[in-house]
Amino acid sequence: MDRVDKAAAIAEGISGRSFDDLVERAAGFDDDRRLEIIGRALQAAALSDYEPAIRALGRALATGALAEDSAKVDESLRIV
Repeated sequence: MDRVDKAAAIAEGISGRSFDDLVERAAGFDDDRRLEIIGRALQAAALSDYEPAIRALGRALATGALAEDSAKVDESLRIV
């Protein structure tokens, strides 16, 4: 499993949703910040060799993609 797949799998495990469902849910909000979180998290995971960072990016992806609270979205954007 490559690093991007690993981050996506972690996000799926945390959220209990498929990756496609996370993307659809993120796309359903009025702004694009949640989609930006997904893109940034996967890009950062692709560049990282550090396993704890890949796990943290997967968690931030799941949290940010599903967040309804703007502060949570901002927090996830800062992480990724």
